[in-house]
Amino acid sequence: MPKARTALGLCIEGTDSIPETDLRLLLVEAGLPAPKVNLMVMDLSGQWYFFDLAYEQYKLAIEYDGAYHVGDRNQMFRDAARRRTLEDLGWRIITVTSADLYRRPSSVIQSVCKALLSR
Repeated sequence: MPKARTALGLCIEGTDSIPETDLRLLLVEAGLPAPKVNLMVMDLSGQWYFFDLAYEQYKLAIEYDGAYHVGDRNQMFRDAARRRTLEDLGWRIITVTSADLYRRPSSVIQSVCKALLSR
């Protein structure tokens, strides 16, 4: 029963995928504050965007790019334009892939820590 209570305390409504949850839990288990899930951000034209994970007060976002981001030129173009728009608004965006998350998790933690400290 204690494990179930612990697991329940780590659940957050609104997550979009298992890897995004794994990424959030990786950060929390590393001792970092829990990032917000699916934070909505509006650009200057009124267009809404959302981040997978974000530390709003630091304008730091962590995006998990799954397989659908690879091999689709139109998706690549949309991702690049979206990233540029959000960076122009002052956001620092860290992109994480499955290789980063599951093979090099310490590199993800280091990147997020460095970004938080610099902001």
